[in-house]
Amino acid sequence: MAVVDVGEPRRLGWAAVTAAGAPLTTIEADSEEIAMRLVASLLRKAGWSVADVHLEPRGYDLLARKGRDQRSIEVKGVWDPASSRGVRMTGHELLIARQLGDAYWLYVVDQCQDGTGRLFGVYQDPAERFEGLMKDLTTVALPGSALASARAGDSPT
Repeated sequence: MAVVDVGEPRRLGWAAVTAAGAPLTTIEADSEEIAMRLVASLLRKAGWSVADVHLEPRGYDLLARKGRDQRSIEVKGVWDPASSRGVRMTGHELLIARQLGDAYWLYVVDQCQDGTGRLFGVYQDPAERFEGLMKDLTTVALPGSALASARAGDSPT
């Protein structure tokens, strides 16, 4: 019927595959920049050293260290109220969040239209916290109502 010859494997080619979501709109890009400045400032005031790594393909925006503690921080900026708008996380961000667990933090800043924003909520291990909302999609929408209910008792720093 068929003859199968077993031999040494050989490379025929390669492909680099990265998860990605929809590109940011101008308003989203502005709110992300405003949000990252605010979060970095809050962390520095609380004694954290902060490195901006958002241009590297790490799956988070800021790397914060304070003594032995380290946080890999994804920052989401929302132009208007986060409680009604929610945020989106890409498949790559979710993959990294799952791998880093408690070391991965989601900081949500809303009201960015005023140029400064306000810290809406801080979520440690968002992949675990919002597990029920995580589907096999390139981008996951976390509704504002879920963000608002999960932020109770969180400390911003």
